[in-house]
Parts: sequence; structure tokens; C-alpha cells
Amino acid sequence: AILARAVLAQTPTGDKVATRGGACWTGTGSSSEAMGMFSKTKEGEEAPPKPKTVAYHKLFKYASCQDITFFLLGLFGAVVQGISQVYMIVVFGDIMDEIFLSNDDETLEMVRMFMYIGIVAFFSGWMQFTFTNLSMEAQKQKLRLAYLTAVVHQDVAWFDTHQAGSLPESISANIEKIALGLGDKVGNLVMDVSMLVTGLTLGLCYWWKMTLLVIAIVPLMAVGAGVMAQAMTDIQNENQTWYGKAGSCCEEVMRALRTV
Repeated sequence: AILARAVLAQTPTGDKVATRGGACWTGTGSSSEAMGMFSKTKEGEEAPPKPKTVAYHKLFKYASCQDITFFLLGLFGAVVQGISQVYMIVVFGDIMDEIFLSNDDETLEMVRMFMYIGIVAFFSGWMQFTFTNLSMEAQKQKLRLAYLTAVVHQDVAWFDTHQAGSLPESISANIEKIALGLGDKVGNLVMDVSMLVTGLTLGLCYWWKMTLLVIAIVPLMAVGAGVMAQAMTDIQNENQTWYGKAGSCCEEVMRALRTV
């Protein structure tokens, strides 16, 4: 109110005074009218648009050839890991059968095969975890730099709708959310799909009746998993919003403490 009176007192009658939000008022009229117009401008400001989803391949926009190579090696390790997990179960079942039949030669042969599959599973798991995370960390650094560069080159008006104190928290949290789709979680997904395909294939070859029974239950499991995934996504987005507000509040408090 004091600021409005001071501006109106120094403005000749009929002149217009522009505010930062784009609203203006003339010198004629009371200060309450001016403040009322200013409050309407604040309430009428457009909310920032919601972020749009992008295709998965666009997450690799800043990836180099080395990053993509590491990522593909990690996915290859995930596929081998999934196949080896299924074969380990099959071989373990054969070992149990041979033990009960007291066939020492066949049991020893199965144990050797089980050991070989375990070695393959170990190295494929190492490839999956190591190469996917190497690719993820390299891309995280590039995404942070690109994010910061984009923020620095924004217009001044952009900071009217975005709190500067929440930017560090926003950079950290958003990059981590993107990294979830580039790291070992993608490898785990590929490994699970590989296990599913291999398990169904072997199941149809060995125990087709039991496999058909399991396939009938899969749609119900998929619906439950989809509902849970959507709920987790909504909760994560809401948590991110509140984390950003909390980070901005803490930043303002720390600035005030340093000033005092």
C-alpha cells in the first residue's frame, strides 16, 4: 500500500504506470483501486505448463557412442543373466532328481553344469550392473550441465514463476529421476523379460499344462503391477514438488541467517 501511494503521488494525472506483471493503472483513482488491480494481476498470472513426456530414445540425446556401447553391453549382460537364471533352476531340479536316484555319475555331471552356469551368471550380472551404471553416470553429468546451461540462459521473467532456491533441489531430483531410466533398473527390466520369455519357452517344452495355467494368471498380475506402478509414479511426483518447496524455504532461511 505504501509503495502504491508513493507511485501515485509522483505520477501526473492520466499517466500510466506499468508493473512487472504487465498491469497498469492511471493516476486518477484511489490507492485501494491500484492495489486491487495489482492483486488481480498476481492472481491472474498463468501457471507454468506441466512438463510433457518424451519418447524413451530421447533420453539418450546427450549420450556419446561410448555411452551407448556401454548401455548395450549392459543390456546384453542382462539378457544372458535372465537366461542363466532359468537354466539354473532347471539344472538344480535335475540334480535333485539324480540325487534321489543315487546316480553319482549323472549327479557329478549336473553339478559341473550348474557350476558353469553360475560362472556365466556371475560375469553377466557384473556386465549388467557395471556397464549400465557407467553409461548412466556419464549421461547424468551431461544432463546436469545441460540443465544448468538452460536455466542460466532463461529470461528474467522465467524466475518470477520459479523460485531460485528450489533450483538445486530440482536439478538433483529431476536428474535422479531420469537416471532411473538409464541405469541398472533398465537392466533389471530386460533381465526379467528375458527370464519370462525363456521360462515360458522351456515351460511349454517340458510342462505345457502347468505353463498354460500360469499364463492364464499373468493378466491379473499385469493389471495389479500397472496400478501399483501408476500409484508410485503419482506419489513420486508429489514428493518431488514438496521437496522443491522445502529446499527453497531452507535456502531462504539460510540466506536470512547469513544476512543477520
